[in-house]
Amino acid sequence: FKALTEGTIAEGAELRITRENGLVYCRDCDKDGDLEDFRLICPYCKGRNVTLKKGRDVYIQSMEIEDDD
Repeated sequence: FKALTEGTIAEGAELRITRENGLVYCRDCDKDGDLEDFRLICPYCKGRNVTLKKGRDVYIQSMEIEDDD
């Protein structure tokens, strides 16, 4: 982030990331389970016939802007 903002209006900005667990649905064992290490694998049967139900979203929780002018 620091390298991307260098020389821009966002230089010196701070980025904090909070990760939330994703959720997958397994079609083979018909269960929902927590996404492990960002790998699309069922945590129960270890199959790959899964659909990502939660975990694609990115939200900005808050932002503070200071104007030097």
